[in-house]
Amino acid sequence: MGVSKNRLDKLDIVAYTTTVKQVSLPSPTEAFRALPCYCGRVLLTARAITRLYNDELRSAGIEATQLLSLQMIADLGPMTQNQLGERMAAEKTTISRNVKLLEKRRWLTVEPGQDRRCRLVSLTAAGRRQIEKARPHWERAQQRMRAAMPQPQLTALYELLPTAADAALRA
Repeated sequence: MGVSKNRLDKLDIVAYTTTVKQVSLPSPTEAFRALPCYCGRVLLTARAITRLYNDELRSAGIEATQLLSLQMIADLGPMTQNQLGERMAAEKTTISRNVKLLEKRRWLTVEPGQDRRCRLVSLTAAGRRQIEKARPHWERAQQRMRAAMPQPQLTALYELLPTAADAALRA
């Protein structure tokens, strides 16, 4: 026998393999229905619905939360950032960041209020045009929701959500 010139001939090679058991995850709907937490259910619902609206609004160059801010000011008139935050149940930092973005896009103006701590937020003509530009996209999102959910359930949800929000704000 000749001498092996290949180092592998002199080594024992050991190979380890791992078998991973494939765990079957529940569907998103099943996982959602299993949540025991009110907040978790509402949060996931809000994310799913917001995703649907953002999908439609994207081509109008606006997101659902931005359109909501513009529409709130269009409906209620000028208000302070704090008042807007209260009506949208949003933190001050969130409102401040969103207002800055909308002001940068010239959809809102921000002026000093009665004291230096208050800032008055108003809708601009460009903001009104943006609402109108977004309206057909918003209507498509509304239609998709109506088509995806039985009307009695959708109506019940629509009527129940403000009550739930009010309860959470009072709790």
